[in-house]
Amino acid sequence: MYFLLNNQLLDIAAEVEDLATEAARERRQTPTLYKAVQIGQRLLYSAGSFDTANPAIVRRMSATIALASEANAALFVTALNATSARDVAVRLGSMPLTTVAYLHRLQERGPLTAGVINRDVWGQVAVDVPLKVEARA
Repeated sequence: MYFLLNNQLLDIAAEVEDLATEAARERRQTPTLYKAVQIGQRLLYSAGSFDTANPAIVRRMSATIALASEANAALFVTALNATSARDVAVRLGSMPLTTVAYLHRLQERGPLTAGVINRDVWGQVAVDVPLKVEARA
């Protein structure tokens, strides 16, 4: 299973399986979309880039988003004048498998560019996944 996080197509199959196994074993639900998005916002705000964040945390956060929604793509963007993780904007989407395969082939040749991502994903995304998350007390 692949998940596009900003400019990287991540293989999150192992993380998805681990989360599902943990949830079944402990008889609990997987973390919520709200929690996964919050983690992503904090990671990007503190690290400045997902490239410099802990890769295991990045993959697990991506897997949680995938399990908690129909999304297979997420875009996190920090505002220039950001003062907290809440200033990180988030967009989720669902790409067709043909786009995932195309991006996989491109990424094998080199890093994905913002132009390719914007044109082939966010310009063509099949479904914008609504980010309906509510804070839990």
